[in-house]
This record gives sequence, structure tokens and C-alpha cells, in this order.
Amino acid sequence: MDDRTRYQTSHVADTIGVSVSTVRRLCGRYAAHLSADATPPAGGRRQFTADDIEVLRQANRLTLAGMEEGEIDRRLAQSVTLPATTEPPQPTTAPPQLPRLQIDTTGLQSQVQRLVESQDRQTAAMDRLAAALVWFAGALVLLVLVTVAVAVGWI
Repeated sequence: MDDRTRYQTSHVADTIGVSVSTVRRLCGRYAAHLSADATPPAGGRRQFTADDIEVLRQANRLTLAGMEEGEIDRRLAQSVTLPATTEPPQPTTAPPQLPRLQIDTTGLQSQVQRLVESQDRQTAAMDRLAAALVWFAGALVLLVLVTVAVAVGWI
């Protein structure tokens, strides 16, 4: 390893404003234009020079512009690379902050409570109906038995 400063994948992603997976994808596509440490063998840790960061920034910019991989590869091969500085490139802008999502659940809680109470009332009604059906079935069986007993002559 030479004496130039090396950067981690997450720093590169923050610097050029993309995700870590995008950095890995760009490294795979344009490995010929990067240092050996930026595309290590399986299991190795990626380490980037400032030159690598600039190549990835250009590749990403050209990709976003809709350029095809072959043309991007040709342009990267033609570009003149200046010696890297030991200072890390700074991210151009801070990532946007998403607003906090606040949900008022008071109405939802009261709706759930009403639903539970409604279900409790329905359950009680079903219990009363079941008891009435059991009583009716018992009375019907008794009536049938009395009718059979009268018909047979037992009564």
C-alpha cells in the first residue's frame, strides 16, 4: 500500500451522495479504472483513494445522465487523473432530513374500542340466542316423546 490516505466504502457513498450498494455496483462495473484496493478479492475490505472516489463520482454522474456503460468506460479511460490529495473530498450537500411522521391515534383508539364493545354485545346476543335454541330444542324433543307415548298407548 502506498502512502496515500484510504477511505471506507461508507465514506465514499456519503461523499458522492449514493448508497453503499451503488458504490459496490459501480466498483464492479468500472474496476479497470480503480485501484486494486478498491476491488479486492472476495472477503477483502474495500479501501479507496481520492482518485478512486473521483472515478466513481464521474461514473455515477454519467450513469445518471443516461449514458451507456461502454461509453462511460471509454470516457473514464480517456480522462486525465490528477494526483490525489491526502484530504478527503467533502460531500457536496448534506443528505435531506425526512420530516418526522406523527399520527394522531386518538380517533383510531376510540373506533377500536367501539368495535370491541359492539362485538361484546353481539357475543352476548349470540349467547342468549343459543340458550333459547337449546330450550326450544328440549321442548320440541319432549313434545315428540309425549306424542309418541300417546300414540303407542303408554299414556
